[in-house]
Amino acid sequence: MTKPVLLINGPNLNMLGTREPHIYGSTTLADVEKMCHDRAKQVGLTLSCHQSNSESQIVEWIHGGKPTILGFASGMVAGLVVITPCAGHVLPWASILIGGIGGFVCYFACRLKNIFGYDDSLDAFGVHGIGGALGALLVGIFAFRPVVGGGPQFVKQLVGVGVAAVFAFVLSYVIALVLHKTVGLRVKEEDEFTGLDLALHGEAGYHLSEDALSMAAVGHEGLPDARGTHDVATAR
Repeated sequence: MTKPVLLINGPNLNMLGTREPHIYGSTTLADVEKMCHDRAKQVGLTLSCHQSNSESQIVEWIHGGKPTILGFASGMVAGLVVITPCAGHVLPWASILIGGIGGFVCYFACRLKNIFGYDDSLDAFGVHGIGGALGALLVGIFAFRPVVGGGPQFVKQLVGVGVAAVFAFVLSYVIALVLHKTVGLRVKEEDEFTGLDLALHGEAGYHLSEDALSMAAVGHEGLPDARGTHDVATAR
């Protein structure tokens, strides 16, 4: 057994350099490198998340006149999404730049649904679709390991993103077509207005003052609430 060394890891002291796998907190020098690699990922994720959030709030403030909580949440998620393909492969300064680019691009990507009229209440395409593709491209520019980013690597990333996009689109289209011909892709307009919790599950997911009125209007009197203990329509 090699002589253990002590490594300061926040408030904890871990034994490193031992070969015995059953000793708690022990690891080999190869694992030390992995720990450093993981710390680099965490630093990149944190910096990108904060920078993307700040960037999206500023852009939303300038473009929309005021920042919103939804924009705040979307900005944080966008930073995490964009940096995910890059985590552990870019330096901290690059993660800040990537987060800023991601917050700016994803903000306007979320506005595409207003132009093309598609349903995306959670901005899955604008944040995860566009943001993920953007991160996969940016790592080809800012990567420092295992390869150095640059033009040739960016082209490879571009090809990979293109192949993944085509694969996802074709398979998603086939799945959507099968669902459309069987159970359907969309509920009735009346059910959308009423809410899927009442229309499909027969219970109210949110206990607001308007619940009793909306239920009485559509004939859902006497249904239990989400906890199954009270009658929402008669408890008001």
